[in-house]
Amino acid sequence: MRKSTILMIEAQAELIGCLGPRLQARGCTVISRAHNPKAPAAGPKKRPDLVILNIGPHPDESCLAARSIQGQYRRRVPIVCLTGRVTKADCERAFEEGIEKLIPAPWGAEELLAAVEELLDRSAA
Repeated sequence: MRKSTILMIEAQAELIGCLGPRLQARGCTVISRAHNPKAPAAGPKKRPDLVILNIGPHPDESCLAARSIQGQYRRRVPIVCLTGRVTKADCERAFEEGIEKLIPAPWGAEELLAAVEELLDRSAA
């Protein structure tokens, strides 16, 4: 995995605790933001290489957050979203809003790391 900046936006601090150290061990810089459903998702001034969203069981809030993030940068940001459910309609809307990968619960750290690596490799090509 190449050295990258990863923005993690989550409702609970569980993801940064289990995945953050693994990403850092692979040379990534991890920026964590708490999700605030009453405010648009905000990324750092410098565009991250990838965003991981873990903000709720339904993709609706994730789609709004993705739209907000994509609107902040000139170039599209790869986004992975962890969600509790995935229907065909959810997938279509998520992809329209800029989410490239939906991973339904229960998810494993290795599955998420593989998705991160895949999207980083794809965006570098």
